Amino acid sequence: MIDANHVERTDDSLGLSSANVASAIAKLSRQRPRNPAHLVRPATLADTEAVAQCWFDTYFDQGTSSLPADFLAERTLATFTERSRHRCAAETLVGCDASSGAIVGLAVVVAEPLELEQIFLRAEARGTSLASDLLSAGERRLASLARASAVARGSRPGDAVALQLHVELPALQPA
Repeated sequence: MIDANHVERTDDSLGLSSANVASAIAKLSRQRPRNPAHLVRPATLADTEAVAQCWFDTYFDQGTSSLPADFLAERTLATFTERSRHRCAAETLVGCDASSGAIVGLAVVVAEPLELEQIFLRAEARGTSLASDLLSAGERRLASLARASAVARGSRPGDAVALQLHVELPALQPA
């Protein structure tokens, strides 16, 4: 359970520098086990086709029956390829099989609004901790984007407080 006094003191002290946020993220990242069978890296433009195929394949194997038919009809490999082309260079992280290099998962980190928008994994990568590794990498990317955004517009402590609480939330929960 979150200690309301801790949250209040944190907010009042405004001691939430980007170093504090980065430290909290690093602490949580060390707590998550890594799977040596996978590696996570930023996508490149050369990954566009493979990212699009992974995204397309995994999009439809995770239960789309409740979505409208016209919505699904617009989700083609061509539309996923176009979306991937725009996002690979700046916004996408990929999880790769360490032995083959094949892309088996992806996470999309968006700068505006600042969010981890999507995580998709191929069936063979589920249950391997790759989702956790993508989430950790996404959190680090979000923290970096948040710091850059705060510097660009002038620091706003409320943004840092929200990020700090989000990052520390798992650490504040009872075991």
